[in-house]
Formats: sequence, C-alpha cells, structure tokens
Amino acid sequence: MIRHVVACFVALLICAMAAAPVEATQATLTYLNSVDPGAIVDLDAPINAYGWAGQYQFEVTATDDENLIPLGQLGAYCIDLAQEPDGSSTYTLVPLTQAPVPPQYGTSAITGAQETQLKKLWSRHHGEIGSDLTKDFLAASFNLAVWEIIYEHSGALNAKTGTFRTGGGTWSGHPPTPDMAAQANEWLGDLGSWQVGEEMPDLRALVNPTHQDMLYIIVGGGDTYVPEPLTMLGMFLGLGSVGAYIRRRRMA
Repeated sequence: MIRHVVACFVALLICAMAAAPVEATQATLTYLNSVDPGAIVDLDAPINAYGWAGQYQFEVTATDDENLIPLGQLGAYCIDLAQEPDGSSTYTLVPLTQAPVPPQYGTSAITGAQETQLKKLWSRHHGEIGSDLTKDFLAASFNLAVWEIIYEHSGALNAKTGTFRTGGGTWSGHPPTPDMAAQANEWLGDLGSWQVGEEMPDLRALVNPTHQDMLYIIVGGGDTYVPEPLTMLGMFLGLGSVGAYIRRRRMA
C-alpha cells in the first residue's frame, strides 16, 4: 500500500514538473551594422529584393542567463525575410518550432521537420565555413540553405527553383561572384537520415516582434543521435534490471 502511495506521489510530481511553465530567456542585443554579414544575395522569391546573407554580428549587453546567451559578441543567421535587424533590442530565446514565419511567406511557424533539417544542415556543414565569417561566401551560402529549408514549399530543396529561389548574388569585395546557390544545394542534398553518434545541435531562435528573427546555437548544448530501437532496448534493459532487483529483495 505504501509503495503504491509513493509511486502515485512520484508520478504526480513528475507531471507537475513537466507542466510547470519555463521562464523565457531574454537578452539585449545590439546589431553591429558596421560588420557585413557575408554577401548580398539577389532573391527572386518569395520576395524580389537584394539582401544580406551570412552570419550577422551582435553585441549582447544584458542577458537573463549567460549559460544560454553569454555577454559579448554573438553570431547568428537570419531566418526572417520580412524584417531587418537594427539598433539595440530585447530578444527572446525560443525553440525553433515557436519561431514565427511571416504569414505572407508560408506557414505560421517553423515545423518539426524543418527543425530537423536545420539541425542536420548545421551538424554536417557549418564546420566547413571559414573563420572569417564576415567575408566568407560559405557563410552566405549556409544562410541561403537555411532560408531554402524554411521558405521552400514545393517539396524539393533547391535554392535556384521553387517557392524560394535566388537569381545569384555578389560576394562583397571578392569578384568574381561564386555560385552560392550551387553551394547551398550541395549541402541541401546531404540531409538524409541521422547517423549513429552524429551531433544533434541545440538550435534555437532569437525572436523580436519588430526586428529580424535569428537562428542561434546553444554552445555546449545538443546531443548525439541514438536510433530509436537502441533507445528502446536501453529502456527495456533498465526496466529488467529494476525487476531483477525487486525480485532479489523479495527473496531476501
């Protein structure tokens, strides 16, 4: 009887902890507009405009949690084509699936499938970007691939065709222009199944209602991929060990 009461109490405690609201982490970010993100890209759809692609640079001047958003310089990638970064603003850190997508460009938020693709893209190819992110066309190509994942609704990921596409771009200060869309497509073609032991980065969104939302990684976060059958096997082995322990206690 006592064991049942304790078990029920533990179950209720776990449910209460799961249902408890998690306080959002906020930080004050100042956009360093003197640092070019990477390259100017000519977008043909869903908007016809030129825009900066690459890693945007911010200065974090205040933060609720330095473990998640440390003070100092911060790099992030644009995920919001409808707004621009400007001045100093308060951003909220949210899961990617809570990051809004401008309604005129597709769904109301990033989907779980898109989140998985973004994590694979980061895990497999972000390390290929050079250290000089402000003048590296690879950083711009990476941002282009991020936009393709979020804004493409034709079913095929191709930065040159579909509901999101680019007509090219100019690599700032470094003619001739590299083919950023071709580089983005090469990476996008490598988003197959997770591999055992592959890094699953902790990607989040920094959002602001009037300024450009950004893709951000929690340094030191994330996990490595373990296939579901192995996960289940581990759980069953754990339950088996508990059962064996209980039987031994009863025999004793």
